[in-house]
Amino acid sequence: MSSFLNFFLLITVTLLSSLHCTEVHHRVIKSSDSSSELIWNNQETMPFSEMIVSWSGQRPLHGLIKLSVSVRNNADWSPWFDYAVWGKSEQHLFNFQPYKDIDQFLKGKKSTGFRVRIEGHDGASIRSLRALHVSTTDPSTHHISTEIPSKSSRILDVPPVSQIALDHPDSTRICSPTSTAAAVSFLLNIPQVDPLSFAEKVREQISRIYGAWALNTAQASHTLGSAWYCYVARCSHLNQIIDQLNEGYPVVVSIQGPITGGARPYESGHLIVIRGYDAQQKKILCMDPGFPDNDATYVSYNVDDFLNAWKRRKGMAYMITKTLQHTSQRI
Repeated sequence: MSSFLNFFLLITVTLLSSLHCTEVHHRVIKSSDSSSELIWNNQETMPFSEMIVSWSGQRPLHGLIKLSVSVRNNADWSPWFDYAVWGKSEQHLFNFQPYKDIDQFLKGKKSTGFRVRIEGHDGASIRSLRALHVSTTDPSTHHISTEIPSKSSRILDVPPVSQIALDHPDSTRICSPTSTAAAVSFLLNIPQVDPLSFAEKVREQISRIYGAWALNTAQASHTLGSAWYCYVARCSHLNQIIDQLNEGYPVVVSIQGPITGGARPYESGHLIVIRGYDAQQKKILCMDPGFPDNDATYVSYNVDDFLNAWKRRKGMAYMITKTLQHTSQRI
C-alpha cells in the first residue's frame, strides 16, 4: 500500500508539539437525526495535527453520502473541505491538496476541534450510517510503547488467505481487502467472504487503489451488519490489540519495512491480521496474506520486530467491535 494513500486519508499539518495524545471520537447516528444532513461539531478534543475520518453503516441503496470536514483554530473554523463520497455505484476519497490550506489556516497552531458534515444525495439517507468515527493524533509526538505485555491473548481461527494465490491482476496490491475479508469471515463464522469481491467493493475509483483505509472499514461494517462498528484508529500500545483479541475481535494492522520472517520487505506498507499473542514466546500470531499460498499465511513475528514495523505506520489499525466504549477516548 503506497504512501501516496496518505493524500486520500489524512488531513496533516506539520506543527510543533509538547503533547502526546491520540484520541478516537464516535458519533452514533440516531433515528431522530435528519435523513438528509448532519453536522457533528466536536470542540472538546486534545490538540491534534492529523484527523482520520471513517464510518460504519450500510451502503445506500440509492444515491450517495458525501462527507466534508472542517477544523478549528481557537474560535475560528476553516472552510469545509470535501473528504469522501460513498454510495451504491460511486465511492472515492478526495485528493487532499486542501490540507495545505488547512495548514495555512492554522498558522502553525494545532487544531482543537473538528466538524464532520454528512449529506445524502440522490435519494440516499444519512441514517443508512450507524456511526461516524474520527481519530485525532499529533504525528510529531505519537509513539508506540515498547512495553511488552506479560499475558497471552486468545488465539482466533481467522481463515488463512493468500492474496498472492488469488486470481487477480493486482494480487500484490490487495493486502488490505484480503486481510479485512478474512477478519469479517471469522466474525461471521462462515468459510470465506470472497476476497476478490470484497476487493472490488473497496476499490477507490479515482486512484484505483485497494488500500483506502476508510473504504475497507466501511465495507467491513456493511458486510457484518447492524450489530457492528468498524473504524480506523491510531494506537499507541500493543495492549489495545490484545484487549480486542480477548473480546474475540481480530485486528487488521498496517506494517512497513523489513520484518524478520516476512514474505517481502513491505517497503510501501502491508496489511495483516493479528489473531493472537503468545506472551511466553513473545510472538505476535498473524494471518499475513503476503505469502504465496494459504498454508504459509499463519506466521508468528517476534514482538519487537512487529512493534518496529507497526511503528513505521504509526500504529494504524482497523478496529472491529460491537461496542463503542466512549464517545471520545484516548488510545
